[in-house]
Amino acid sequence: MIIIEIFLTAVLILLGIITSISDVRDGRIYNKTLLGFVLPGIVLCVIYYGYFARDLFWLFMINFGIIALISLILFYTHSFAGGDCKLTLVMAVLYPANEYLVYGKSDVTLYFALCLAILYGYFYLLFFSIYSLVKGRTKITKEYVKGYLGNFLKSFLSASGYICLINLLFIMIGMKGIYVNEWIIRIICMISAWLVGKESKLKKWQIIVGVYAVDIVIGLILGFIPFSFNPENYVLVILLLLCQMTIRTSLYQEVKICDLKKGMILSSISSMLMQNSRVRGLPPISSEDLRSRLTEEQVESIGRWASSRNISAVTVVRKIPFAMFIFAGFLSYFIIWGMVK
Repeated sequence: MIIIEIFLTAVLILLGIITSISDVRDGRIYNKTLLGFVLPGIVLCVIYYGYFARDLFWLFMINFGIIALISLILFYTHSFAGGDCKLTLVMAVLYPANEYLVYGKSDVTLYFALCLAILYGYFYLLFFSIYSLVKGRTKITKEYVKGYLGNFLKSFLSASGYICLINLLFIMIGMKGIYVNEWIIRIICMISAWLVGKESKLKKWQIIVGVYAVDIVIGLILGFIPFSFNPENYVLVILLLLCQMTIRTSLYQEVKICDLKKGMILSSISSMLMQNSRVRGLPPISSEDLRSRLTEEQVESIGRWASSRNISAVTVVRKIPFAMFIFAGFLSYFIIWGMVK
């Protein structure tokens, strides 16, 4: 059993190294690489859960199901590329159930690895942005701060209503004697806040007023105040605001037209400049997420458009090599397990 666990962990680490290199070097996670690792991984898992760790099979399925659900949500909301999603699933298959971290009384914690990966990616953007500001490559203007503050406050007020509703629902579940890990609640709240920030429909005032009304009614019925008066929460919000404001200054980079490639994502401003052109095949206004990845035909059309306008470069969304953060998340999870087991 120990030998198989060592093999599974070694295969996971090797996969992480190879995919991190290819993502940084080529900007891609290759399907043939994932297939080459998942097939022997499945064979090892059949032996592991079929003979040596039968009692851990359902624990493995629950952890895999949760991390698969989170990955698919990120994929279908166009925040995860297909390669990132598949890499996460393969690593979740390879990670041995006997090495799951126990938090409180629960060992349904493999999703912590994905949370760490997202956190590492966030810190990468933050440090890169601070470095660019220090070097003078980017600047934060008064106009930028004013515009960002308005959008942030609208998103914050909207998200707060949804988060209050989620907390009240889990309070009602708790009153029925059902225990839910507090980190699951936090992650659901964070995902909700993130979705509110992405989807303008969720921020319509009619919907928000309705959500707050439901919060107040449920709070009165249960005898709970659904809104937090803890100043620490608002200090964290301000810190998050400053971090996000800094990060957005370095989300873009200029690319020469001759270097523009399939799969890149135009900034919304660059795509707007193309909307009144008669050149066929140009991309629509960019949403600045994976839905707006350029096709080969669009790249060729942009080349013709740029030649007619004497434009040499466009602004694209900076590519983040996320494979190394996924690998770092799983590796950190394994190291933490080794330290506290």
